[in-house]
Amino acid sequence: MSDAKFILGQQLRYFRRQLKLRQMEMARRLGVSNSLYSKLESGQISTTPRRLEKFAAQLQTSVEFLTTGQGQEHVDTYTAVMPGTAELSGLSLDALQRLVELAQDPKLATLAAQVAPTLRTTPQRALAVVLRTILLGGGQS
Repeated sequence: MSDAKFILGQQLRYFRRQLKLRQMEMARRLGVSNSLYSKLESGQISTTPRRLEKFAAQLQTSVEFLTTGQGQEHVDTYTAVMPGTAELSGLSLDALQRLVELAQDPKLATLAAQVAPTLRTTPQRALAVVLRTILLGGGQS
C-alpha cells in the first residue's frame, strides 16, 4: 500500500469519525458507492484529483490536508461549498460580467447541450468547456 493511499484512508476515517458517521453514511455524503468508500478508507485504492476536490469541498477541508495530513484542516465554508471561487476571485468585475453574459447566451447553451454527450459530461460542464474555449481561444459568440 502506498503512503498516499494510506494517508488518504486515514484522513477519510478521521473525518468520518469526527462526523460520527458509519461508512455507508460517509459514502453517501461523498457521493460514492459503499464499496468504493470502503476501499478508499482502507487504503486499497487511490482516486482522481477531481474526486479529491469534491471530497475536500464536502468535508470543508483542503485537498492538501486530505491527502497529506498537512496544511489547512478547515477551509472557508463558502469556498468549500462553491469550488472554484478562489480562481474567480482574481477576475475583474468586467471579466465576471462577460462570463455571466456568455453563460446566459441561449446559442451557447444549445451548443453545450449538443457537445455534452460527445464530451461524456453534463450540459453544465460542457458549457464551462465552451466558455473556456471562447475566453481562452478568442472565439466569438
